[in-house]
Amino acid sequence: MPDKPDQYYKEISESVKSIFELTGRIDERIKNLVDQHDEISQRTEKIIERQENIFTRLSVLETKNNNDLKEDVAAIKKELNDVELKVATLQMTSQSHENKWQIIGEAIFKIAITVIGAVIVWQLGANH
Repeated sequence: MPDKPDQYYKEISESVKSIFELTGRIDERIKNLVDQHDEISQRTEKIIERQENIFTRLSVLETKNNNDLKEDVAAIKKELNDVELKVATLQMTSQSHENKWQIIGEAIFKIAITVIGAVIVWQLGANH
């Protein structure tokens, strides 16, 4: 029959290995989230650039006084609405990434509390 200290160290060792494996998986997920965030940031920059170009074109069109002005303005408004929809979609995606970070943090905290509680309970049981 193994000694209690040997069994204790074996269980602690297994717990530590499990925690390392978990943190490795969390690191992979975080890297994926960071990559996705970078991609979204690049898309956002492109959208902002397009929006600035649209505003420039709009200011040029406002200086014109011809019959095509209404059609040009309508086309620009449509394109601006499309850009606003894309920005709103990106904001919603960004919000979901923030929620994922919060869930990951809560999960890590709960796991740590559970491991600490298990060690304390085990220690109290081993002392009696």
